[in-house]
Amino acid sequence: MRTTDAVSPETDHAPDAPTPDAAPAARPRPASLRARADKAKGLRIPSGRTREGRELLTFRETLVKHVGGKPSAAQTVLIDRATMLQMHLNRLDETAAAGGLLSEHATKIYLAWSNTQARTMRMLGLKATAERAPTLAEIIKQGKPA
Repeated sequence: MRTTDAVSPETDHAPDAPTPDAAPAARPRPASLRARADKAKGLRIPSGRTREGRELLTFRETLVKHVGGKPSAAQTVLIDRATMLQMHLNRLDETAAAGGLLSEHATKIYLAWSNTQARTMRMLGLKATAERAPTLAEIIKQGKPA
């Protein structure tokens, strides 16, 4: 073993090896595989250029309006989860419609996601919340007369 290949006791790795905390370089993803990240939420959904992406954006916007327009952090998590579940359920619905029957495994997955979706929606509330009126501070910040 050469001395240059030896592991240094201070660093626990070979001198020419990458450091353990160094992140691997990310490969750029092809445009066809890229998903659009929702600006503040981090939700990865298909681009609004596709039918599926437009449907999911509409679904998400509907849920945001349902909870009053400005969801709390917990409501945002539930809305994001419901949106992703809706995407998976839509795909299985299309598969079933195109091919007729789902396999036993796919049926169990569908039922699990469907039940999870129902529980998520119940946590968001079955009755819509009225949109919250802006506070005086928000009106002043926007520069609109009260």
